[in-house]
Amino acid sequence: MLSAKDYRRMLEYARESGRMKYYYIMKTLAQTGIRISELRYFTVEALTVRKIQVNSKGKIREIYLPKGLIQELKEYCMEERITGGVIFLGNTQKPIGRASVYKMLSRIGESAGVSREKVYPHSF
Repeated sequence: MLSAKDYRRMLEYARESGRMKYYYIMKTLAQTGIRISELRYFTVEALTVRKIQVNSKGKIREIYLPKGLIQELKEYCMEERITGGVIFLGNTQKPIGRASVYKMLSRIGESAGVSREKVYPHSF
C-alpha cells in the first residue's frame, strides 16, 4: 500500500522533473478514487459543472470534484493550452491509456525511492 509519505515523494518528484501531466494524474486519482481508465471522463467542460459522469458496465455514476482539484486542473489546462475536451491525452491525442500511466507511475515511483510493489494503478 502506498503511504501518504510515498505519495508526497512521488508528487514532488513529478513536479520537480517537469512531469506535470502525471503530477495532476496522481492528484486526480488520489482525490477522486477513479480508475485510470476513467481519466477520459475528465474534460475541461466537466470542471465547469464540477463533476464527471462515469459510464461503467451499463451503470452511470457521478463523481463530484473537490474545489481545490478543479482549480489546479483549470490552471494546468491554461498552462498547457487545453481549451476543451479530454484533459489527459496520450501521444496520439487520444485519452491516455492505462499502460502508459502505469509505466510512468512506476518510473516516477522508482526515481522517488518508492518500492515498485507499492506503485500500481489502484494504490492511489
